[in-house]
Amino acid sequence: MNTENNQENVLSEATSDVQPKKQRKNIFKMDGKSFDGYYLIAAFIIPFMLMLAVYVCMKKHPFGNQSVLTLDMQAQYVYYFEAMRDILRGEQGILYSFERALGGEFLGIYAYYIASPLSYIVCLFPKERMLEGLLTLFLLKTAICGGTFGYYMKKSGKIKNDLSVIVFSIFYALSSYAVVQQHNTMWIDAVMWLPLITLGIEELIKHGKFKLYVVALAIAVY
Repeated sequence: MNTENNQENVLSEATSDVQPKKQRKNIFKMDGKSFDGYYLIAAFIIPFMLMLAVYVCMKKHPFGNQSVLTLDMQAQYVYYFEAMRDILRGEQGILYSFERALGGEFLGIYAYYIASPLSYIVCLFPKERMLEGLLTLFLLKTAICGGTFGYYMKKSGKIKNDLSVIVFSIFYALSSYAVVQQHNTMWIDAVMWLPLITLGIEELIKHGKFKLYVVALAIAVY
């Protein structure tokens, strides 16, 4: 009897030791499936942090006396973002603006330069914090470039290794075009959505699925 009791005690202790491990293994499961999107999070965050480090090293405001206002961003675009803030506050109309020299239409400028949904992020900042708003916009678009490219690489099956996906996502998000043209912020939207459009084309050809292509292309064109 003592031998049987000892065996039962040993078995119960072994079971109790195994059970927590099973629970810990299931912590990151969602609806019965383990979460495997860490590569996507890394592809989004790492380019963001690297670009932020570059701005810090270059002493861009608020980390120094330099500014993200360069070339056309300083000469034109920053005033368009300020005008959009005024439109949202009801201080001017979107169809016509007297802030254009002696006055002129504004809808065309909105459509060409600042129609990106992400542009409204700048409007969340006070007018005196416009530089911080633009810096946030640049960093967020860099992160999205990395995230969408990482998603494309993984879902298309071009690369199966997560580390390789992350590395190539960083290369894409921090390519020379994406970095140099950040001041032309409306052009970066095409870089953001290109991987999803490409994946949509591949799914349309291979599997006859068209939803991703239609949605991604519609957002890019808008």
